[in-house]
Amino acid sequence: FKGSYDSFKNFSLVMRFYVNQNFSSEIWRQRIYDGDIFLMTNMESGHQMGDFAETCIYETFGSEKPQTAHKSHSVAEFIEKASQLKSRFTNHKRCKELIRDFISELDENPKDYFFDVPRLRVITPYDYLHAGVSYQYRPHRDTWYGNPSCQIQTWMPIFPVEPDLTMPMYPSYFDQEIKNSSSDFDLKRWIEIERPGAATQTTTEKRKHPLPQEEIDPAAEVLVAGRRGDILILSGRHLHGSKPNRGDTVRFSIDFRIYSEYDLHNAKGPNRLDDQSTNKAYGLKDIFRASDFSRCKPIEHID
Repeated sequence: FKGSYDSFKNFSLVMRFYVNQNFSSEIWRQRIYDGDIFLMTNMESGHQMGDFAETCIYETFGSEKPQTAHKSHSVAEFIEKASQLKSRFTNHKRCKELIRDFISELDENPKDYFFDVPRLRVITPYDYLHAGVSYQYRPHRDTWYGNPSCQIQTWMPIFPVEPDLTMPMYPSYFDQEIKNSSSDFDLKRWIEIERPGAATQTTTEKRKHPLPQEEIDPAAEVLVAGRRGDILILSGRHLHGSKPNRGDTVRFSIDFRIYSEYDLHNAKGPNRLDDQSTNKAYGLKDIFRASDFSRCKPIEHID
């Protein structure tokens, strides 16, 4: 954790953080929706997903140390390889199987859950590349990107990370409204136009992301530095982002999202607070049932 008591004493929210604890289904989800954060370090599915990601990374870059692959590739070459890597990992059946296993390890029934395909993030040193395939996300809520309020998201590094290269979280803002540009974000446009154009962003990020329109207090930043298999689990309403990579190595990480079918259809989860994004239900066509990988049936409206 970064910061002192004096830095945090003005924040009213006490962060509730569970390590390697399981609860019954309803209690576990409700604690996530209330803003609690879980860290699971002993899940076999998490370790196997990290191993599979590492295999894909080495096969793509062919480097003894993939974290320094940018030093031996031009930006154009790196973008091409990173795009291939991300597509291969995201769409591989093995990843779907491991997310199914992850849900089972939580003592949940995979037939009761949907998931979005996992993303392999590749965060290069900032001055080398910080747009497109290596976009370094400003603080945001996933709900600003049109995701369901019942979203449960995960994050895990592939290689050990230091605090300054991990995913920053801002739990103090969980219940605090933030001025933001989510009213300009349309999920349908993002899926059809913006996201596929990542590889074309080579110097400046021109895609329209929902961004904070007020300063986020850096004293609220919580940094959990882990390694492969250390999975953070939290609500999609938590404010989080990517720290600008000021080091000289590439950060590789995985994130994926799961949704309780019951909660999705019954408007469960925290309220959307400060989100004004549009076409929220459009992304549901791309999520899969965890038991058999069938597509989610269309839903006209989500909260």
